[in-house]
Amino acid sequence: MSDLKIVLYKDNRAPKSLTLSTRLIYQTLFLVSGAALLLLLSLGLALRFYLAGQAKTARPEAAPVAEGEDQPAGNSIEDQNRALKDQVDLFRSKLANQAAVAAAPKELDKNNPALALFAPTVTDKTKDAARVLLRGFKIAQNGAKNVTMSFELHNPKPEDGTQKGYIVVLGRADKSLFAYPDAFATSGPYLLDFEQGETFSIARFRMVNAQFELPFPVDAFQIFIFTRTGELLVNMTHEVKK
Repeated sequence: MSDLKIVLYKDNRAPKSLTLSTRLIYQTLFLVSGAALLLLLSLGLALRFYLAGQAKTARPEAAPVAEGEDQPAGNSIEDQNRALKDQVDLFRSKLANQAAVAAAPKELDKNNPALALFAPTVTDKTKDAARVLLRGFKIAQNGAKNVTMSFELHNPKPEDGTQKGYIVVLGRADKSLFAYPDAFATSGPYLLDFEQGETFSIARFRMVNAQFELPFPVDAFQIFIFTRTGELLVNMTHEVKK
């Protein structure tokens, strides 16, 4: 491989020549290119670890999941598409419920005290074949006023598909009524809006933790489970042992 010879001319002076080794030039270019590539890779890895650290810091630690309990939704494309489709389905159900409420009679159902609490579109399906089951009731006192009513919500026939709907738990005292979540209706002749309940979607089972801040003890907890279209699947009262 021949060397590179550079000849410099300036005014009328004798030309000066500079000889460079071609091999040295190629080696220098190779080393510079390698160093630049390593720098880019290092910056890319550093950025990746930084973003991963930020995501881990921003994401709360997942609550422990009981054996057999439904796993939280992941972040895959399939999970995101499934969640988006579910949100569209939920929105459609709410629109249909609003239209049904607007067209329904405004009188309360005095023959069914439970349904009289809710919108007139709620239908009683508690005597039909069970689509959800409740098990493992627990009441925990957390301080002077904080009480948690916990239970397992099961899907008895997972092969028939996922069950979806709303959960409303009432704390009942002699002359007082407390709701989890805050599902008291802000308008209309009915007391409670089932669509303000805690949403659920169960393939097998999940835990429910109804948290109350009670100024005084209650006598019982009443649990309502609804489908998204207002079918009342469960109306169960759990007495508080004193």
